[in-house]
Amino acid sequence: MRRRTVTGGSAVERLINWMGGCPGNSLLSGSEWEEDLYRAIAAAREGRLPTESAGTAEETAVRLGRRLCERVLGAPEGLAVAALTSGADEALLRLLAAFTEPGDAVFTERLAPRPALQLFRRMAVRTVVVPGDESGMDPEALLAALIREKPAFVYASPVCPDPSGRRWDDERRRALALLCSWAGVILVRDDRQLALAEAPGSFEAEREAGVRLFSVGQVPPGLFPGLRLGWIATLGSAEPAGSHRRFGGPETGSAVRRMRAAVHGAALRWLDDPRSQGHWEAFRRRSRDRLRLFLRTLKAADLAGGGWIEPDGGMHVWIRFPEGLEGEALLRAAWRKGLLFQPGSGFFAADPERNAIRVTPVHTPEAQIAEGVRRLKESASELTGRWSSW
Repeated sequence: MRRRTVTGGSAVERLINWMGGCPGNSLLSGSEWEEDLYRAIAAAREGRLPTESAGTAEETAVRLGRRLCERVLGAPEGLAVAALTSGADEALLRLLAAFTEPGDAVFTERLAPRPALQLFRRMAVRTVVVPGDESGMDPEALLAALIREKPAFVYASPVCPDPSGRRWDDERRRALALLCSWAGVILVRDDRQLALAEAPGSFEAEREAGVRLFSVGQVPPGLFPGLRLGWIATLGSAEPAGSHRRFGGPETGSAVRRMRAAVHGAALRWLDDPRSQGHWEAFRRRSRDRLRLFLRTLKAADLAGGGWIEPDGGMHVWIRFPEGLEGEALLRAAWRKGLLFQPGSGFFAADPERNAIRVTPVHTPEAQIAEGVRRLKESASELTGRWSSW
């Protein structure tokens, strides 16, 4: 956390950053994992690591993928990690490179992760919004869209999506899998928040439907200090054995490969350590407790007529304000008070709502959450001209 002087006063306050991303502090800071990782990276940079054969590096990656599948995805039947990446965004980018050409259609929900929508624009694909609600895509609307055209894939986040955090209804998930299977269309499931979902993210509906499924995800930011680790996972016969090479990314030099192998090896050693389960559960518990504390504090505040979606876990809370109170204007007012968050308009694939914001409170110390809500309330009340005592 850094310090800043609040405009219009002499008090120095801590900046409360609810933008999201990777926090500066980690639950495992100073642990054996961190020491092991940095030793491995330093050795790789200095060329002191023994030369590893491609088979050895690949074996490490496969074992790490299995551990991540067990720890994050619950080791569902038929699901396997096909490629390791630097995060969910890189995983999605590799799938776009593998399966799309400029001008191809990708079906998505109207509300979706902002980085994914940016990648769709970067790769020049057309985002076709399938109507729905907080329970998921409307099956009849999806069927009609599939009859009109066949997309490169359907992209959805049915479990703990970013930004809403609201889990899809089970019937909607089954309908999504069945319709994609019927149309012979790939289903790309964004599971970047799956590790922090209140309920496990089952893949049973997709397995029973026989859909060609790719799941993209990542270790939650803040668990490993300074490390982004993601993957592409496939279900059943989504791709033939050995096809993970298709998603291996661009060729890199030997130094980069050694560095990557060092990082993968350090992560694997940590996950193989029996103590890591305790660290993992502690991180989940801390994230859940801070999210619940934020929601309780938010509920106790009169947030200038604002309402929010109760998330099913995850890191974020999606807040809507009355019409006319725009997220960008609210951010400018809140920044002057030492508070940052994401305006909501960037999370819409079409017809953006200007009066929404996304906040990420799980990396904020509990003692600062009430102060952050106070600053948010004060900023919103000043813009609307309505103020009530805290």
